[in-house]
Amino acid sequence: MSNTIQKNVPESRYQRLKLLWDAESMEPSLSWGLRMAIATTLPMILGVAYGQVEFAEWIALTADCICWISLKGTAGQRFRLLVAAAILCWILTLIGSLSGASVFWSVCFMVLVAFASGMFRNLGERASGLALCIYVVFIITNAYPANGEALEERLLAVSIGGVWNTLLGMATVLFIPQQTPYRRSIAIIWQKTALLIQRIGSGWDGIGTRKSVREIYLAEQAVTDAVTSSLAFHEKSIYQLRGKEHTDEFRLAQVRKIASLVAATMQTVAEELEELSLNSLPEDARLRISGMMTSLQLNAQQMVSLTLNGRKEDETLMEQTLQQLQQRIGVLAAYKAGSDVLLGRKISSLAHLARRCHKLLIRCLELEAKVAETTFFRSYSILKTAYVLHPKHWWRSIRVLFSFDSHTTKFVIRTSLASGLAIAIDKVFDFQRGYWLPFTVMIVLQPYFVATFKKAIDRLIGTISGGLVGGLVLMIPHGLYLKEAMLFLSAVAMIHFYKASYRISAFFITLNLVLLFSVSQELDKYVIFWRAGLTLAGAAIAVVAGFLLFPAWDKKYLPRYTAEAVFKNWLFFQNTFLVQLHTGVWTKFKRQAEVSNSNAFNSYTRAMEEPGGLPDNFKIYYEIIAHNMRITRELNNIHLDTELDENLSYKLANQQRLLDTIQQCIGLFDEILGHLRKVEVRKYFPAQIVHNLPEVLPELNPAQQIYLERLMVELTQIAKELKLQNQLPTA
Repeated sequence: MSNTIQKNVPESRYQRLKLLWDAESMEPSLSWGLRMAIATTLPMILGVAYGQVEFAEWIALTADCICWISLKGTAGQRFRLLVAAAILCWILTLIGSLSGASVFWSVCFMVLVAFASGMFRNLGERASGLALCIYVVFIITNAYPANGEALEERLLAVSIGGVWNTLLGMATVLFIPQQTPYRRSIAIIWQKTALLIQRIGSGWDGIGTRKSVREIYLAEQAVTDAVTSSLAFHEKSIYQLRGKEHTDEFRLAQVRKIASLVAATMQTVAEELEELSLNSLPEDARLRISGMMTSLQLNAQQMVSLTLNGRKEDETLMEQTLQQLQQRIGVLAAYKAGSDVLLGRKISSLAHLARRCHKLLIRCLELEAKVAETTFFRSYSILKTAYVLHPKHWWRSIRVLFSFDSHTTKFVIRTSLASGLAIAIDKVFDFQRGYWLPFTVMIVLQPYFVATFKKAIDRLIGTISGGLVGGLVLMIPHGLYLKEAMLFLSAVAMIHFYKASYRISAFFITLNLVLLFSVSQELDKYVIFWRAGLTLAGAAIAVVAGFLLFPAWDKKYLPRYTAEAVFKNWLFFQNTFLVQLHTGVWTKFKRQAEVSNSNAFNSYTRAMEEPGGLPDNFKIYYEIIAHNMRITRELNNIHLDTELDENLSYKLANQQRLLDTIQQCIGLFDEILGHLRKVEVRKYFPAQIVHNLPEVLPELNPAQQIYLERLMVELTQIAKELKLQNQLPTA
């Protein structure tokens, strides 16, 4: 037995290392952390060696702030972000240093900086790190005012820090293949799709337990978020790249589309399986379904490796897994249900959906074989590198940045007032290291109250524990250089845990900042207590501000999100039946509907966690959201069958029946939106839906006819529930 254990240990370690490597290949948090560690630690080491510690601290601080920017997307996007961050750091250092001696000007500029930081959220994931960068730089420089030669020296250090970080950031991507960032974003979609398949297929092998509807939907939501994130950095979809079919960008856009379509198909599989009872199902049927789901999951996982690496051996493995999937589909389709009509129909539907996935995966394999790779270094000439700073890129970002709506406006005003109050308190009472007060306010405040409260708790726990450990490290004699080593390790760790656990990340953030500003200083025994106390006060200000200053309660926003989700489905339906079925842009409407569904679901979840919870009469919104999600899936199914059926020549035996069904759906949409319009009037809501049916009705195969009928059933259920409710509840 001991020999068996010894053999298993290396294999287990290898698997863990492989999982770590795969995770790093898709979302390189370790290399991001190393970049931050090198950017901050190297200047400090040189500063200590040459007796310029204070100068080095400002270089390290600038590098530390800029390193919070996640470098995703193309080389041009990365370069623009780094240049913008370096310029903003220099400007805010000047403003912060000059205004620090005045309470009035400190508060005024803090309000403006907080306002700008809040607006950066409009730019999405790519600018969240930039927002963190600018307000940290302002808060720290404002806490240590300077002018004259001291200011000139500080500005020089910040300039060096900005240039140093830009060079380091770009050096990390120069020698990787040009399409690697795009591939990573697609691989994440495949990874989330594999997780979705795993949750749907859980329990069918007779060993595990079936996942709940909520767990499956959360996996669906993760796929939607991954697609949205990919589009944020690699914006062009297939319909925007027409005429460029020979390019790698077009091929990768197709691969991304296929990944999202496989996930959409699996959502339908989940619905089909939901209607089957696992306990009463014959074992033979259950094992065939389990075998098919396992094979689908294996194919999705293999697509992760193929997308990331594109190696010949990955293609060979993918071909083998596709053959296995085809065999499993055949085994499932050959099952004889006998007199069990429902089971026979479900088996037939599952086999049909699995064949759809098989076709999509074959197409994806063909596309992957044609994608060539060129390094960033070879693909960017001097002229092309200069073009990435073209004013049109900046102008487009500025327009998105200042896109106001009521929700964004309330958040930035709340953030500005709370941070202004925090820095005013700091300046009036002149706390030791009082910059932790506005810093905590800015970190903790979130658009929604529940999120703010949760982040305040995580921040407090991480800050206090990190401060205690930092204080213990500062007690160690300088000669051991442990502080510099811990500075390096804490920089890596705070990035590694940033997305996984903010509580742990906050611990390392605190440890890192305590060490960064203490390399040249002796231990102040009270610094830990000041740090904990100011963090507690800052978190309290943030929570109170979230509760009192233009609070964003989901009880109020839930009707808006629900109405928007239904309306996006109406646009999807309109594009499907009232325009043309083959417009080529249907995935755009699909994505808009799914994102709106996700927003509505998240709003309902947050509203449940708000003080007092949701009144019982608000449960109707959950019902509307659930039915609406199923409508999106049926529309997806109709388009997927159209796209994959090369010989579509089906006609309804009774064309009048198709006409009547579409007209009934239009009437139901009109009725439902009429109810929702009473609780949420938006400028894009039409006063009344009036549409003439097209002269030529779309061709539908038998499966698509069923999807249309099921869509009408969902609409009927929503309309029926709204009639029973009579009037939708509002906050």
